[in-house]
Amino acid sequence: MTRRLSVAAGAAAMALTLGACAQPASPAAAAGPPASEARIGLVEWGFTSSASALVAGPVELEVTNAGSTPHDMQVIVGDEVVAATQVLRPGETQTLRADLTGAREASILLCTLPGHESQGMVDEIEVVEGSATAGTGRHSG
Repeated sequence: MTRRLSVAAGAAAMALTLGACAQPASPAAAAGPPASEARIGLVEWGFTSSASALVAGPVELEVTNAGSTPHDMQVIVGDEVVAATQVLRPGETQTLRADLTGAREASILLCTLPGHESQGMVDEIEVVEGSATAGTGRHSG
């Protein structure tokens, strides 16, 4: 079962870990067009994102383990894994490039480490047609 990324949960962990990179939260950014670039934080037990939606096309994701235990992340469109990180130790970052052209309304984010999915590390991020912008606000879940 998946759940939509929410605005409230996980903001503190993302802010502490990525504070130097993050810009202030912007209500306009959360309601704005989909992003072609976003920062994704891996936390216990979920994900945070600098964008509320991604563009249905090529995207670049800067994935940081903002948690205290190792995590990884797969980006799934339909039944296909379109991008995946290695296992990241706390504080490590990896940049992924993925093509979300085939995504219909959402892409799945999943941590594949044993027990992590059952603790909530599976989520959806909205994918929409439209012109892309870089993820400038902070959206977390």
